[in-house]
Amino acid sequence: MKPSQKAINSACRMLGIREHSEKQIRIKLIKKGFDRNEITEAVEFLYESSWLSNERFCGSFIRSKAGKGQGKIRIEFELQQNEISQILIDNAFEQENINWQAECERVLVKKVLSCCSNNDFYDVTFIDNELKVTNRKLEFKNKLKIERFMKYRGFEPGQVKKAFLKMNIQIIYQ
Repeated sequence: MKPSQKAINSACRMLGIREHSEKQIRIKLIKKGFDRNEITEAVEFLYESSWLSNERFCGSFIRSKAGKGQGKIRIEFELQQNEISQILIDNAFEQENINWQAECERVLVKKVLSCCSNNDFYDVTFIDNELKVTNRKLEFKNKLKIERFMKYRGFEPGQVKKAFLKMNIQIIYQ
């Protein structure tokens, strides 16, 4: 087996597990000790065979990260770190058609519930298979903590503000 075939086989095993960007494949092959020529040949072969696709990687990455509660800003930043072009990123976000406001609200409810362990601040019930939080009161310091968390997760400040308003939380200043 010629050296570039070993690089191709190694890359195929990686792609068999999950989608990777070209940058990720190159980095992993370098770590495995392949030289630049072998890596270039392997990457070209993978593209020609349609086994490597930054478009597929982009869509898969967005679905995965959104499912884990990350917002559009953070996901876009991480895709840029993987050297994905802005055009591919924009197209993938458009194709995935994710309701980022609903995702923000879902993450916010979960964070509010975990942040405020004192049952005096809220009552939780399930109505029509949906989580409803009533008697909502939140200390100002916890609100700031949650806002920082949501920003870190990649949600826009306007989305977070709108989600807080929708939850109708009373802020307690002490």
